[in-house]
Amino acid sequence: DEVAAVTAAEWRAGADISTVVLSPGSTAPILANVGAYPNLLRLSSNDKHVTSALAALAELLRWQAICVLHDDSLWGGGVMQSFTSAFESSGGKIVNNGTA
Repeated sequence: DEVAAVTAAEWRAGADISTVVLSPGSTAPILANVGAYPNLLRLSSNDKHVTSALAALAELLRWQAICVLHDDSLWGGGVMQSFTSAFESSGGKIVNNGTA
């Protein structure tokens, strides 16, 4: 959440800051939005790649329903949304969709 706060276009425009932020661990899918976070250079991959692979694994194992536990952070919510999208697109069901 801190990375999103200091790299968001609105905050940086208001603070008149143009410094680039290098982040080694910012993997939340929402941070891939270059328009919203123009000064963020992530040094790790987007969690969307990981959640797509996990959804493919669940499909391979023929799991039809999954309960996903996550926290309420930007990262936790983003991973939940990304995994849910990938898993449901292959016919799976998230049993706690919308809740932690």
